[in-house]
Amino acid sequence: MRKGIPASPGIAIGRAYVLIKKEDLVVKKEITDPAAEKARFYQALAETKAHVDALIKAAQESGRRESAEIFAAHRLLLEDPDLIKTVDARIEQEKVNAEFALETTLNYYINLLNQTDNVYMKERVADLKDLGRQILHFLLGKKPLAEIDLEEECIIVASELAPSDTSRLDPEKVQGFLTELGGPTSHTAIIARSLEIPAVVGMDGITTDVKDGDLLIVDGQQGTVYINPPPEVLEEDRRKQEAQG
Repeated sequence: MRKGIPASPGIAIGRAYVLIKKEDLVVKKEITDPAAEKARFYQALAETKAHVDALIKAAQESGRRESAEIFAAHRLLLEDPDLIKTVDARIEQEKVNAEFALETTLNYYINLLNQTDNVYMKERVADLKDLGRQILHFLLGKKPLAEIDLEEECIIVASELAPSDTSRLDPEKVQGFLTELGGPTSHTAIIARSLEIPAVVGMDGITTDVKDGDLLIVDGQQGTVYINPPPEVLEEDRRKQEAQG
């Protein structure tokens, strides 16, 4: 049995799907036309705002008020004057590409948040990473991030799931999820609860310990996880699962 941090209550029993996300590689480039580069950044920012607006609308229409509020907070971050001015200034003064200016700026704020003793502020790091990844996606000319395509029911195991990732999980396919990072007040955990998907977070090394297809029992109330449990444990938790409806 492994112990993590309870994030969303309920018992899930299913096969593991280990999600390995490939991050876009950012390369520093010297530029000769800062105005054109800044235009690229502002265009990507506008496209990200439109994408977040769509997430807000979808959450509102499905009655997930807390999710809508989280994405509304993301929308405000995209209007943050300090963030925008800093990226703009890096492009202008350092003559670097928008991707590098964005990543450098975000890393500065992320490092500040990681240094604080405030748990709530530390958990906002995932929000900044999420927004940065979305802006970068548009800067690279890619389409909006799609839903995680799953062919059958599973329990997702990942290093972390961003709030925008979690909001697109299909509760009909995703029985639960485990992440190495995150805490109970993270926006990812809040969205999981709104979707009623059992989840345990803060499970260091879980993406290494679990293999695709492993049978998992996730207890999001207790924060416990069984990997390939013995028959007697599986039977007991099936009864608990049936009892919770």
